Amino acid sequence: DLGLIWFDERRFDDAEASLRAAREQAPDDLPILLAHARALAALERWLEASDTYTRLLRLAPTSSPDVQLERIAAVEAAGGIESALTAADAAIATVGPAPALHEKALELELRAGRVDAALARLDRMSSGSAQRDTLLLRRAGILERSGRSEAARAAYAETLVAVASRTPSQRATPAAERLESRAREGIARLGQGDAP
Repeated sequence: DLGLIWFDERRFDDAEASLRAAREQAPDDLPILLAHARALAALERWLEASDTYTRLLRLAPTSSPDVQLERIAAVEAAGGIESALTAADAAIATVGPAPALHEKALELELRAGRVDAALARLDRMSSGSAQRDTLLLRRAGILERSGRSEAARAAYAETLVAVASRTPSQRATPAAERLESRAREGIARLGQGDAP
């Protein structure tokens, strides 16, 4: 379709008009729906983009997390953070535990100022995660930024315990060393005792 070419050339007005016409001919064509949603988003026609992404995802519910993230962004632009959180939770329920979707939902919770909801979401993310120490450090940072110093210090200490539970070769990686360093810095910033 010519709309796809115009989209690639960043001629979004032309692309949108062409893709809209193409949708009239083939309303369930997934590539055309996706390109049309993207053209609408590029034009910042957020409500239409959101509706088009929603139609696409009804037809192909297990679309990639990237497409789900695009829909969440359009929903947020059209309807705000609460609507975006609903869209993110629906995406997680449909696609499964895609880290990018969880990260987006966590970001939305924090931007909405819902620290407890963000922490609960982070706890669900860390359940059974191989990156538990990374998520604990994140938890500590959220707690510290929200003024919960004692809980933050405990989370930093828990991060150190999680890093220490790694095998010696895993602890010797630059990533593990950074985790340990950031946790120790957090404890030092918060004072009240020595790091474990």
